[in-house]
Amino acid sequence: MLHQHTGEEPCTVSKVICEINIAAKKKIRVSHAKSNTRVIVKIRTENSVCVEAAKDMPELARFTLRDEGKTIALGKVLSVDESY
Repeated sequence: MLHQHTGEEPCTVSKVICEINIAAKKKIRVSHAKSNTRVIVKIRTENSVCVEAAKDMPELARFTLRDEGKTIALGKVLSVDESY
C-alpha cells in the first residue's frame, strides 16, 4: 500500500532497477532488495496518484510503502511515467 500525504493506493513494485552504494557512490544492478539498503524501483499503482518528481516539487515527492500495518519503505519520487 502506497501512502502519500492523506492518500492510500494499492501498488506493486514492478521492477528493482538498482541498488545505491552510498560509500562507493555507485549504482549496482540487483534483482532484489535487502533490508536497510537504498534502491531505485519502479512502482505501479492501480489508479492515478497525485505525485511530482522531487526536483520539481519536493513536498509532493515523499511516500511510504506499508504492508500489513508495518512500514517497509520510505521513498522519494525521482521521476513520473505518465504513459499508462
